[in-house]
This record gives sequence, C-alpha cells and structure tokens, in this order.
Amino acid sequence: MSSEPETKKVKRTRVVTHILAHDWETTGMNLLTHWAPEFGAALWKIGERQPEATFYRCLTQPEGTTWCAKTRAEFWDNPEKGKEWKEKGAAGETPFIALEKRRADQVLVSPALAMGDFVYWVQAQERRLSAAGDKMVIVSDTSSFDGGVANYHLARYSPDLCSNLVDITGQYRPTRDMSSFYFGVGKRFQVRGSTDTALETFGETTLPDWVKAYAHNHDPLSDANSIGAMASYFLSKCE
Repeated sequence: MSSEPETKKVKRTRVVTHILAHDWETTGMNLLTHWAPEFGAALWKIGERQPEATFYRCLTQPEGTTWCAKTRAEFWDNPEKGKEWKEKGAAGETPFIALEKRRADQVLVSPALAMGDFVYWVQAQERRLSAAGDKMVIVSDTSSFDGGVANYHLARYSPDLCSNLVDITGQYRPTRDMSSFYFGVGKRFQVRGSTDTALETFGETTLPDWVKAYAHNHDPLSDANSIGAMASYFLSKCE
C-alpha cells in the first residue's frame, strides 16, 4: 500500500535584513500649496532592538506655501491631540507647540539641501549594507502619504540626484506599507488596528516594552523609529 510522500518543510532564507523607515510631517494635504516642516528616517536591522542609523531635518518654508487652516485647527492646534499623546508618555502639548520646540533646537535647512543630504545618507547606508551582503527595504506605515511626500520633494528639490524614492538606491525599490503587511499577517483588513490584528496572530495582546519605548507621537524621527521597531519585532516573529 502506497502512502503520500512526506512533505518537507522548507526553511525560507531571509531576503531582507534591514528596514529603512521614513516619516514626514506636513502643514496640509496639498503638496503644491502646503509644506513639510520636518521629516525623519531610521535604519533598523530585523530582530534588533535599536536603530543602526538615523536621519532628521527641519526645513525652511518654501515661498508660495502656507498652512492649511483645517489641518492647523483640527490637528496642529488641537489640545485633545496633546492629551492623547500625554497618555502615551509624550509631552502632552499640542502638536504645533511640540513642533516649534523641535525646530528651535535645529538648524533649519532649505528643502534642496535637506533632500540632497537625505539622498546621500540613504545611498551611504545602501553601500554599507551591500558590502556586508545585507539588503534593506524602504517602509512607512502610510506609504501612500509619506511615499508621495518624499517623491514630491525629491522630484522638485533634487531632480539631478534622484527624482523618486523608488530609485534612491539606484535600484527599483518601492516603499512598502507596513500597516498593510500587518493586516496581511492577521488575514483581516479593516480601517484601523493593524498592529492589534498582527498581534492576535501570535497570541499576543500588546507590544513588548522595547518597541513601545519609541513613541508614535508625530515627531517624525520618533515615528520612524517606532515604525522600524515594530517592523523589527514582527518580521523576526514571522520567520
């Protein structure tokens, strides 16, 4: 009597070793009339508990741009947003006050200079990783927004260096959406709650303390580290 051959479990080889997370803060949704006061990025090795490298810039306001009144009222000057973040361990002030404090501690640079610095920084990370046989993927938690903001700034302010985030490393590498990935891990798609959906898959109810140490509070460098930390945690569990 014949029997079905035993199926061998194939161990998958990790094709990505590092996550490059980026996050942008803007004064409104229309990139033609509004602007980005700051952005940040963080490089994480999957499975590690701290970033390998970070990048942060505060930008000068381009001529002809302004603040969206609705965004300013509902988000930047909204004291409820401050209360929300205070509960998460943030300063408990409005987003605008927190933004002004960060900008006061930084040298403001033009978008052209910031984007040139960003391109060179990303390419330096790529060269270092490639020399070690490692590979990174570029991610965001809302790639349709942050990827669009990054692409606009690259195309407008550094077209001679790189006009699109997809090609910033010299290879086709689109920004991956981590929120969508977590929904896929949980096999459920919904409006919000991607992290909870992924946690349920592994029988967990909360993120470990070392992940929660990086607050998602609309400080773009902190947000980039939060995205990177969660990606490091979840991707290591998925293997």
